[in-house]
Amino acid sequence: DALSGKVISERVAIMAHPPSKTSDLSFKEFINSCCENSRVHVKLDFKELEAAQECMPLIEELVPRFLKNGRTIFLNADILPGPGIDNHNDTSSYIDADVFMELCRKHVAMGAALSLGWKMSLPTSIPYTKTQMDRMIAVLEKYQLTTFGNSIVFAVNARCVYLDVEPIKYLLDKVERSQVLLWTGIGEPPTSSTMISKLKVHLAEDRTGYDVQMSSKEFIGIAYDVACYFYGFWLYYFPKTKK
Repeated sequence: DALSGKVISERVAIMAHPPSKTSDLSFKEFINSCCENSRVHVKLDFKELEAAQECMPLIEELVPRFLKNGRTIFLNADILPGPGIDNHNDTSSYIDADVFMELCRKHVAMGAALSLGWKMSLPTSIPYTKTQMDRMIAVLEKYQLTTFGNSIVFAVNARCVYLDVEPIKYLLDKVERSQVLLWTGIGEPPTSSTMISKLKVHLAEDRTGYDVQMSSKEFIGIAYDVACYFYGFWLYYFPKTKK
């Protein structure tokens, strides 16, 4: 994950996962190391707009070197509100879509790939919606990126997709050659293999990837699936009131 923070005492773009704001690894050191390794693809998950703005000039410089060796740089960010995030006018919890796309579109034209997602509240029992998919499609159309479908991956939470797979199928149908990556978040309990197996029935194998943690014991995974649903339901419909 790329953030704006401190390496020792210097404020630069760093590699860290929120809420940490300090690191012993700067973005520049990380990306240069990846560039020297001829075997790896790189996915950069931008958590802050400031970090993205600082990193893009260096990415622009390195994209040709990655492509020369058959590798890809994925530019990832949550650019729209998703399940559990209700105030669509508040961009404080996700990166502004217009600003991020302005930063990225020339890199996509050069050969970088986009990994786009929706900011969500975990745990949640709220599925993705067709309206959320249409907003994402509108962003791609605005920046004339729908023809770059083979360079676009949509990152979506596995449990939310399981609640209603139709919006994701709709998105894949509208953005040809695009793919989806189903994930479980850091701190999110592992899923059951039953859930993942059912998702595989509904989603095209050649357009779907999985970055999920599954329980080694099926009954525990099922228990987690049920618990996450009801706990998410409680948090969403009965939120704590601020005093």
